[in-house]
Amino acid sequence: FGRHIAELNGTNGALVRSYVWGLDLSESLGGAGGVGGLLWVRLSGGPAAGVHFVTYDGNGNVWTLVSASTGTETARYEYGPFGEPLRLTGAAAASNLFRFSTKRTEHGTGLVL
Repeated sequence: FGRHIAELNGTNGALVRSYVWGLDLSESLGGAGGVGGLLWVRLSGGPAAGVHFVTYDGNGNVWTLVSASTGTETARYEYGPFGEPLRLTGAAAASNLFRFSTKRTEHGTGLVL
């Protein structure tokens, strides 16, 4: 059920982050291109290490991350009318790369892939 994607450190093979996917907004695995289908993110290092559940706005954009262990908000994302990031807040905000339309954001450039 769903997709699981892992990112590994190219030098030592250590897990950097992993993503678990479920049904998207179309209630299928890919009918809406995966928009709204990210269930949780596991971050392996840094101040926000651990599992974070994903919440969405009405358009399938990642809105917040919530720590699975504490239930507290660890990231919040706000977008402009064309998907440009206006504000990222919280310890896990920069570490999660799936944001606008649940699509991956290139870390260095901010482009949505």
